Amino acid sequence: KIFSFLLTLAFIPLLLLQGFIAFTDTVHDRIKVPWGFDFSFATRKSVFIPPDWNPFNFYPNDQLYQEGYNYVGLVAIAAIAFYLVYLISVLLKRPVFGFLKAVHPFVVLLVFASVPVLLHSMCIPWKYDFIRPVVDEYSVLSQFRALGRFGWDFYFAASILSAVVLSTLINYFLSVRKIYAAVTLFVVNSFVWSREGRANFYQVKKYHQDTKVADSYWKNPSYYNALASAGYHPQDFQSMIGLPFFHKGSEKFWIEASWSAEEAFKISYNLHLPMCNAYLGRTSLSETENIIQLSSNDLIEKNILNDFPNGKPLLVFYTGEPLTENQKSFLSKCDSITKAETVTFYKLDLNKLKTDYTQVRTKFITQKDSLYDEKYLATTDSLNQIIYKSFSSENNSFLKKGTYYDSAKVILYSGQIRAQRGSTPYEVSVWEKIYRDTYDFAWFNFKQYNENGILVNEQNFTGNNSTDIFNGWMQLKYSFITSGRNDSIVCSLRGKFLEFSELLIKPQKAEVYTHLNSNGSFVVNNYFIPANH
Repeated sequence: KIFSFLLTLAFIPLLLLQGFIAFTDTVHDRIKVPWGFDFSFATRKSVFIPPDWNPFNFYPNDQLYQEGYNYVGLVAIAAIAFYLVYLISVLLKRPVFGFLKAVHPFVVLLVFASVPVLLHSMCIPWKYDFIRPVVDEYSVLSQFRALGRFGWDFYFAASILSAVVLSTLINYFLSVRKIYAAVTLFVVNSFVWSREGRANFYQVKKYHQDTKVADSYWKNPSYYNALASAGYHPQDFQSMIGLPFFHKGSEKFWIEASWSAEEAFKISYNLHLPMCNAYLGRTSLSETENIIQLSSNDLIEKNILNDFPNGKPLLVFYTGEPLTENQKSFLSKCDSITKAETVTFYKLDLNKLKTDYTQVRTKFITQKDSLYDEKYLATTDSLNQIIYKSFSSENNSFLKKGTYYDSAKVILYSGQIRAQRGSTPYEVSVWEKIYRDTYDFAWFNFKQYNENGILVNEQNFTGNNSTDIFNGWMQLKYSFITSGRNDSIVCSLRGKFLEFSELLIKPQKAEVYTHLNSNGSFVVNNYFIPANH
């Protein structure tokens, strides 16, 4: 009965929460498996050792995380140990501290029930390789992150037990007229509790004392005044966007830009304008894809343009930090307004973000007869080697279906790159299907060897900071420079739920056309150009 009762206590809140989310959550495409399951967990040191006092250096190798702090206190540790001695003596049929019979069994059960939760907060047993596949298989486990917070259950249960044990012990001393013992226990307990409480507050104060959020984010008229001096008002714009572009909002894509992110929050707060960028967690994946498409290649249509409520322009600010090629193109579409203290303001007409294929179609028609035809492609470059692999069973369709593996390391290409001369700029690109149930992307590995077989370049990266998104696919791209005329390269992908297609390795200055369909559509440099209807 007790076991059934504890199971009921454990599962009813989960069922209620799931039901509440199902009826109230308007976002239905969150990542089921977020990042951080085995990050920020509790340790023996964070639960049982005072944060400011460890003279014997217990557990020196335990890593401490902010959300893993669940220190229960010396009083709770002593009370639990005291009660464990009593339980062991009862099991050995030599009972001591018989007065502890007065402790209600339910309080004891709370502590025992919280121990498995405490182990879970320490990522035990999930951090061990032999059982980790269970976490990856069942999203009911892997949806949790920052596991250290689960240790709070043990913290509260241990605190309640310690209070009950101490109260029982003091009442026992009073009942046998040992007044001094009762008073001494009360005073010592109060002193230790107060001392440790003060230490905990000190740790929090030390962590936050240098924070100047209020000084930085209170009303700052410089942004408003800069716009006003140029004849603009915040209400002239419908939203704002920062450069360098940043976005964290789905657990899938992590596009960092620390200074522009900080400025975005300040400007948004002071001008009362919403941001296109975001710095959140577990939001809609489709919304994230649409937002970061703003920073995608000019040949990718921006789906988010249909979601803006009106035709007002965007307020763009630039901090002066380095930009990607896509971001440089984005900024070139903006009209400069004025310069504030730390940023430069621009105005962006939404019509300038609409994808215009006229120029690229005209260019293709103009040079079509002079292109060099190779198998499955046509190119403007006949002197340097070009590598193209579709990796699709539907060769006439672009990104309809790729090659899929549940889990694998796949060599995309391994061989020579014959360049006309050394120091030729090249780029490699491949499309990866966005698997929508987990935060993971595959790892792309690039190795470059010179003519003597010596490794001269190696890169590893994932697609979580890519902004080139098209029809549920994401493009991985890397640029390199040949060290000689006969370099060798190895390109590989490693990951789970891996689907990929359209590998293209080409000189940066070359135009490469594939999928030349009779309806007029084609692909240039690994970007789809629809037919002109």
